[in-house]
Amino acid sequence: MNKQAFTLIELLVIIAIIGILAGFIIVSMGGASSSANDSRRKADINQLSKAIMIHKTSHPETLLPTSSGCNIGTDCSNEVMEALGSASVLRDPDSTRYYS
Repeated sequence: MNKQAFTLIELLVIIAIIGILAGFIIVSMGGASSSANDSRRKADINQLSKAIMIHKTSHPETLLPTSSGCNIGTDCSNEVMEALGSASVLRDPDSTRYYS
């Protein structure tokens, strides 16, 4: 009688190895989301700079509109929405705050 099966010890070793590898993958994926958010911010800044350049080319005599009381890191969504309209507003990927 020649049975070929895994022993309990062999199965536990395999499960432990798979668990360790899964732990490494989960930890390494945590940095990927912050890297993706940083890339999104860079793309948004590039888009904003192009919009400013287009505005200055189209209207060289006028200044860009400013909003009073709207500081970086604060939620000034109402002022931005009124000034720019909902289609052209960019949000920070980590929060519901708009760029200002």
